Parts: sequence; C-alpha cells; structure tokens
Amino acid sequence: MNQKLPIESVAELDYGGPSKGSTDNESGLRIVRPADFDSSGRAEIRYVTGHLDLASMRRLRKGDIVVALAGPIGQTMVVDADFVGAVLGRWCAAIWARPDQNAVTNTWLYAWTQSSDFKRQVEKWTMDATMPRLPEPGLQIGRASCREKV
Repeated sequence: MNQKLPIESVAELDYGGPSKGSTDNESGLRIVRPADFDSSGRAEIRYVTGHLDLASMRRLRKGDIVVALAGPIGQTMVVDADFVGAVLGRWCAAIWARPDQNAVTNTWLYAWTQSSDFKRQVEKWTMDATMPRLPEPGLQIGRASCREKV
C-alpha cells in the first residue's frame, strides 16, 4: 500500500502574502506571482513597492521550488540567481527539503512537481471549483516514493 504523507513531513513550505502595493518592471523588491509564470516554468521579473509587510516576508533561496496555487495552477519553477532574494506574491508557495531529515532533496521535490501524482492532486483539488486554487496545505507525497533520494 502506498501511504500518503503531508508534504510538510518532508519539506518546508512558505505561502505568499497579499500583493499589496504597486508592481512594475523597474524598481522595488522582486516578487514572484502566478500571473507572471510562462509555459516553460519561468516567471517574468516584477518588482513590488509600498508593501508594509515586505520586511517580514521570507526571501527565496536558490533551489527553492515555487508552485502557483492559482492562475496557472500547479505550474512550478526552480529559483535561480534571477529570483534569489525575491518574495512570494499571493497564491504562490515555496517548498524546499527539510534540513532536519534526509528523505528528499530539492531536486527530488521539483521532479515530483512534474510527476503524474502531483498533476492528479492538482486536478483533484481544482476540479469543479468556481475559482480553482490549490489549498494551503493539501498536497501529499507517497511514502514509497520518498525512500529514494534523487
């Protein structure tokens, strides 16, 4: 039997906050929003200014996996040098391997987000919804699939 575990059992998660303030392409703090994802898993670089909570928001690190919770639901990208230090906009989540255990790596987590298991969960959570979104939290990882690190 392939028992499912909450993603939080093997990964840390951070959810984006409200994208208050103004966004543009020239100044401020870099932000990742679902609306900026393209079909190749990249996001257009945008900046946000005037947001009161920016100082308390976690900054993205190289290798974090960003997941769109709305818009292009389930679209993912790996944070590279262009987005190190950026913050998550509303309806985005970042996941990364938990440092206190070694069940998975960030490379494995990204591969999982490209899998049919992940896509089935996205479909399950968003089917028949008026405004489809992935829940916070809600994703589960199969226990058998966590045994081998990539």
